Amino acid sequence: MSLRQRLTRHGRYLSAAAAGVGLLACLPEYQPKQAGDDDFVVKADSPEAVGESVEWIYVTSESAPPEMQCGVVLEALKRENSCKGPLCSHAITLGKDWIKGCLKYTPDGAPTVRAMVTKLEDQPSVGIRPCDQQGERLLENGCKSGSTCKAEVQTWATKCSGEISSPLVVSMVQIGTAQKLGKSKLEVDSRSCDDLAKPVREGADCALGTPCAKPLEDVELLRRRCTDQGIGVPIRDAIAMQSITAGAGQFGNAVPFTGPVKPITDREAQLPLSDGSGAILLVCERRTVDVEQYLDVRKSCNEGEILLAILDAGPKPPVIRMAKLDYFGDEDLLSRAPSLQVDGETALRERKIETAFKAELADVAKAGKGDVKAGLVKLVEVLTKYRRVIRNTDTGSAALQARDESLVPLFTELGKLKSKKATNKLSGNRFVTYVRRSTVLALSDVTSEGEVEIRAVNPAASFDLREHLPKAMAAYVDAMDKKIKRADKKKFPDSVVAVFVAKASEHAVTCANSESALLKSENMEMACAAKMKNCDEKLILDDSARAKAQTAAEAAYTKIWMNLATVSPARRTQSLGGATEIGCRAPWW
Repeated sequence: MSLRQRLTRHGRYLSAAAAGVGLLACLPEYQPKQAGDDDFVVKADSPEAVGESVEWIYVTSESAPPEMQCGVVLEALKRENSCKGPLCSHAITLGKDWIKGCLKYTPDGAPTVRAMVTKLEDQPSVGIRPCDQQGERLLENGCKSGSTCKAEVQTWATKCSGEISSPLVVSMVQIGTAQKLGKSKLEVDSRSCDDLAKPVREGADCALGTPCAKPLEDVELLRRRCTDQGIGVPIRDAIAMQSITAGAGQFGNAVPFTGPVKPITDREAQLPLSDGSGAILLVCERRTVDVEQYLDVRKSCNEGEILLAILDAGPKPPVIRMAKLDYFGDEDLLSRAPSLQVDGETALRERKIETAFKAELADVAKAGKGDVKAGLVKLVEVLTKYRRVIRNTDTGSAALQARDESLVPLFTELGKLKSKKATNKLSGNRFVTYVRRSTVLALSDVTSEGEVEIRAVNPAASFDLREHLPKAMAAYVDAMDKKIKRADKKKFPDSVVAVFVAKASEHAVTCANSESALLKSENMEMACAAKMKNCDEKLILDDSARAKAQTAAEAAYTKIWMNLATVSPARRTQSLGGATEIGCRAPWW
């Protein structure tokens, strides 16, 4: 009695596919057998029968000629070459069945089948995985509930087909489930989440509006089949989903992603933020392809929105959220969210302003010829305007150093003015403090109006220009030489040093508190823009409060330097490190 007859005798039945070749439209429940079971391999009653295993029945039609059956099974076996895990036993059984019955019909396929069987038998064990367990359960017992059966099989196929990589097992589950439900056919999409994500990745940069309609359908299918079922996608695909959703004019829900939480780079997004916390999707209803175009759009737009993909590591699993920020021009955003920089943005801005910076430095030298006061006013103005570029970039430092020679006359005159202020009216400690401070910080004790006044503070007073302007500073020190030598001879008590260190620490606290408020405001604005649970709009500073906090932080940072300029380099480095540890850093806006 053939295997088909045995199954029929037990109240089960088989019917061929319409063409008589390929997967059967309706099949009995599959009951796996143990090795050695008589029913696992059945001798064919007919000399024309070639397949003897249960797996053979799932792949072929008994009405097809033996050579056609062998050809169909061979093609099925070729698709099993990447199979992984214990469920590959079905492909192994099918392969051995083919070798037993098909060598005389399709001998050319023997090397392929033998290699496949050997590879699957020798593959390293991956253990029993949840996908294997659920797949075996579906093969043995079918679905838990008829009403949700198709959904259960579909979820398993989406989640597990890529992991198992066995079209044979997926087909066996699909056909067996149809039989259990009494249906002739069960439509199941065996594409994995990675397969479903491919068109999403390809459509991530769709032009806005109608061109994003089809990619949006792909996004919605990926959501239904994967992310809504608790199956995360790689972070790149999560960002692509948000990009398409934004391009279609919609605000996307959070997308869970798999893999480690790490900074987003240009491998995952076209315009990643420099700190790796997210990526730009749209600005002023424009899709931008590079940093230069992004900045150009920002400068040409005075009102609109910026849509971002934001990494949120809080939930388990972590998610990519969409965030929407109101945009009121480039300068406004730089003030509200100075940390919101696209990777490469700072360098590009520097290159764009380099010419202007050099021109304004030339104006400083011109202004200082014959009018020291005017030169100092312009110098303070330029250093304040370009302080971020000078502090943080080689471009700014190089541009400043290129003007070193031309600034020697101005700094010589500044040294003379500083020297005149170091009169005998100053007590010993005040004299030493003033001279020490002046030696390190040339623009300390200078007003924004260009006047030299002891303890005066200006926004550029914290610049230590000895490395940027070595020649100009050397000329400046020479002009103060006598006063410096006199100050070096005077004793400067440790108690006085301790006072200055303590004052610097107090200013560091003010600086840290102000910068903390600014960071909280910026981060909270992003949290609210991304509709996070921790959104608290009361922590977002308005324009006035933000300007006040920035002014306080800048003033405190300058005063830290003015106090520490009087102490030894080692003590200064130590104190500055302490300020950084509590959250006070050079103003970054």
